[in-house]
This record gives sequence, structure tokens and C-alpha cells, in this order.
Amino acid sequence: MNALWDCLTKDVTSTEALHRILKDQLDFPDYYGENLNALWDCLTGWITSTEALHRILKDQLDFPDYYGENLNALWDCLTGWIELPLTLVWKNFEASQKALGSDADDVLELLQEAQEELGNRFVIQIDQPSAGTTDRH
Repeated sequence: MNALWDCLTKDVTSTEALHRILKDQLDFPDYYGENLNALWDCLTGWITSTEALHRILKDQLDFPDYYGENLNALWDCLTGWIELPLTLVWKNFEASQKALGSDADDVLELLQEAQEELGNRFVIQIDQPSAGTTDRH
């Protein structure tokens, strides 16, 4: 954290520089979008936008660069690109659902359809923190 403090107090000359420093020093993932929403997603571990959800899926499942970040592209990658077997765990789904609204339900439905199509080679799990905890990862 001392290195982060040094960077923040000496090297921040723009908003872009701040985001680059945060990404490097806090080891944010490659899909970090260098904006306040992406910063919130990385700091809290919550998926708070549909764009963040697609970036996370693309990064974590190693989708191709041309991934279209939409439901059709997600289906194509799940049923023809990813290495199987795979268990996908969606942590804090309820929080994501509140932030994404019907988009979360649409993605979950698509994931469940892929699970049916691919059988036990692809499994989707919804994980929630236990009552009384603050686990956001």
C-alpha cells in the first residue's frame, strides 16, 4: 500500500493516470474499464452493470476478442468456445439482480439453457452470502 500511496501522491496527473495506477497497484483484472462503475465493481466484487458482467465473463472464460457482449454471443461462446467441463458460480446474484434488473434474469436463463444443452459438462451455480455476513466476493 505504500507504493500505492506514493503513486497516488506523485504520479496522478489525470483521471486516466489514476485508473491505471489503481489497476496496476490493486491488481485489477484485464477487463477493468477505467471508469467509476468499473472501479466500484472491482472494489466491491459486485456486478453492477451489464457491461461489467460481459467483461467478466469474457475475461474469466477466455472468450475471443471479437466477443459481442450480448446474449447471442454469450450463447455461441458457451456452446462452442469454452473448455468443458466447467462449473460457473455467480456470486452475489441477488445484488447483481438488483443492479441489472431483467438483464440478470435474461443472462441467468441463458446460462440455465446452456446447462440443459450441455448436460453435466456445464453447471451454473448461484451463490449468496449467508445471512448476517458481508461477503461481497
